Amino acid sequence: MASPLISENLYNDLPNEAIMEYYRPRSDWKIRVRLSTSAGDITLEVPDKPPYITVGGLRKLLLEHVDHSYNIQWMHLGTHLDDSTLVVPVTEKDPQYNDACHIGNEGILQAMVRKVQPAEA
Repeated sequence: MASPLISENLYNDLPNEAIMEYYRPRSDWKIRVRLSTSAGDITLEVPDKPPYITVGGLRKLLLEHVDHSYNIQWMHLGTHLDDSTLVVPVTEKDPQYNDACHIGNEGILQAMVRKVQPAEA
């Protein structure tokens, strides 16, 4: 059964090796994910050079550390982030990344988590 946290079609167009290359850390750039469950921060290594990771990619990495039965909403500085939002270093000045989430090394993204209720029969 597919995880309710990841869109079924989000990665269908990419071969598995492209997905694995996309998620392979390329640097010492780390971000901290602060869970709303007060469970402490989770540190994730992310690329500091293109191709950058999306929030959907972060979701996939985070699922290695949390219960899959949670629904996760991402926030940065009070702004809701959707799965297609790129996460780039704050030093990235290329105009093509103006709509991305710019975050510093060891910066914090908030993950608002809530338990997914099973569907009633």
